Amino acid sequence: MTRAKLVFSFLFTTILAQGQETVQFQIVDDRGLVDVSKNIITNPNGLNPFFKKLLQLKITKKDQINILHIGDSHTQADYQTNQLRQNFQREFGNGGRGFLIPARVAETNEPNNYTSQSNNQWEAKRIVFPDQPLPTGLGGVSIRSMEENASLTFSIKNYPDLKYGFKQVTAYFLQEPRSYHIAITDSTNNDLAYIGSFSNSSTLHSAIINLPYPINTITFNTFKTLPYQDRVTFFGFNFQSNNAGIIYHAVGANGAKYKHYLADDFFIEQTASLNPDLIIVALGTNEALDHPYFDPKFPVYLEEFIQKLKKQNPGSTLMLSIPADSL
Repeated sequence: MTRAKLVFSFLFTTILAQGQETVQFQIVDDRGLVDVSKNIITNPNGLNPFFKKLLQLKITKKDQINILHIGDSHTQADYQTNQLRQNFQREFGNGGRGFLIPARVAETNEPNNYTSQSNNQWEAKRIVFPDQPLPTGLGGVSIRSMEENASLTFSIKNYPDLKYGFKQVTAYFLQEPRSYHIAITDSTNNDLAYIGSFSNSSTLHSAIINLPYPINTITFNTFKTLPYQDRVTFFGFNFQSNNAGIIYHAVGANGAKYKHYLADDFFIEQTASLNPDLIIVALGTNEALDHPYFDPKFPVYLEEFIQKLKKQNPGSTLMLSIPADSL
């Protein structure tokens, strides 16, 4: 058992006092940088509800567990979070790829496990540029097209032992009278569903689409039915397989700080739509890069962000990680 396996297995078995249930998380090559003695969780009992859900999932192989990992550029690139996603899903089942943003279309870096593409013109905004006029939502990135027949395509890549075909998609987009309607097609251009400007959803500015069969490639096509429709604004998409297992949502924006997420128009509210059982907050690196300057409002931003997340997600376990390494 590698050191990474040992640490997680220890937490899982000792917190639950269930020695017969272990996990086999591993790091292919830690390059000698993992120091187990530094891997300390303060108040580990706070993770009991989450670990109990993991144990129940491992035993029954029923239901889904959602993990929401909020961060900055480290999370947007999805290197660490992708490794965690694969480890969790190999142990507890694969519930789907989770939340994605059209990063490449927004002209920013995109993880290598999916692609977004379009042949149309799109305005884009990231939360670190608050003066830009576009609203932002769950992904911290938004795109807008004024073209009547715009299209946006996502292709989700598989791994040899993890398939990411999806049967349900939640689209996060600005629901307003001016918004185009949206037609959904697969890779062979078969019509799958339609979304109106005000499709019903329990979450503001979102719509749930149930698909007739699992697919890995999907296209969202705009079309006009009323004279005043002249644009569409997308915030992101959640791709689920409807299988039992883990869904690991990585949400991150390059350069993001606590204050940026607080200023995001719909971020806090839309986190609840993911039904997170565990929320990991991995912010602080970009505040640290301001050294030697220290923003005196930083403690206020941190406390406000945590309290708003807890209020919006009262049933979630919350975990704060130290800022990621930089330089």
